[in-house]
Amino acid sequence: AREAGLRVVVVAPTLDGRDRLGAGAVGLRELAAMERGPDGTLELDLLVVTDATLLDVTAAAAIFEAVPDGARLLLAGDPAGLESTGPGRVFTDLAATGTIRALVAPTVPEGPLEALADGIRDGRLPPIQDPDRRAVLIPARTGEEAAHRCAQLVADSIPRAIGIAARDVLVVAPLATGPAGATALNAVLKARLNPSPEDRSSAVSIDVGDCVVRAASDPGGGVVRGIVGDVLPDGRVVVAFGAAAPEPVQRAELRHGWALTARQSLGVRRPGAVVVLPSEGADAYTRALMYTLVTRGERHVSIVHAAGPALASAVAADPTRHRTTHLRQAMGEAMS
Repeated sequence: AREAGLRVVVVAPTLDGRDRLGAGAVGLRELAAMERGPDGTLELDLLVVTDATLLDVTAAAAIFEAVPDGARLLLAGDPAGLESTGPGRVFTDLAATGTIRALVAPTVPEGPLEALADGIRDGRLPPIQDPDRRAVLIPARTGEEAAHRCAQLVADSIPRAIGIAARDVLVVAPLATGPAGATALNAVLKARLNPSPEDRSSAVSIDVGDCVVRAASDPGGGVVRGIVGDVLPDGRVVVAFGAAAPEPVQRAELRHGWALTARQSLGVRRPGAVVVLPSEGADAYTRALMYTLVTRGERHVSIVHAAGPALASAVAADPTRHRTTHLRQAMGEAMS
């Protein structure tokens, strides 16, 4: 579109998404601050929004209001995963109205990761048989064993066998609590990857080399991971978050970020991912949750499976609860 002379703006709702897109992508806040025409709209021909399933009604309304008459809006997203944590399900409702043009990506699997994602989207767990080890299934009997195997994968197996460094591996778990929840996994990974020089049993200290996230994530930018690079005389630590310049941060504002929950991982992707599925909390597993977890890795996904038959049951079960909105009805009435 740009080569054809069109004015294009690309929006990514999360900081991680903007880092992956590179220069030229803006966030929702930057979009709101852009110069407007006399009618309050942006001077553009095409507005592209990635990860559009993360848009709640407020963000979506701001985007639609910014598009001038005659311009085009392209929303790119995957309705099979978890939706926005805010009110509404804008992307899914718009796709279901039939009043707008929907371009559906091909569903023919190109490899084991695509086959795994497509299978879960369709309500089945395909067998994982991949000699190239892009997708690997590791059974575990307990949550503690699952956490131990996760640490082995991140620290040794994936860097050695797959060639993806530990810093480029994202660990995701359905919940924060439990022996294999995100909190416990962060403690295990801290001890294995970067033990504290003062106390090697410390799971809460923030040290140089730690992978961290802000304790209170930016609701407009999602979770973005950073690496601690230095400690200042006043006790603050210098952190490089994503592609941003390093900045001083109080230790109390940070927590370890090797492992994220499914909700925290929305919009976040890494070359490798380790999905840890404990039996604790398995009654809350859903097809959308599983799909979100297994699509966090771009080149490799290891699944540490301790959930027993609950996993297959969750994937096979049709969603029993839907978020009810009036958007589909309103769109139908407006277009009739």
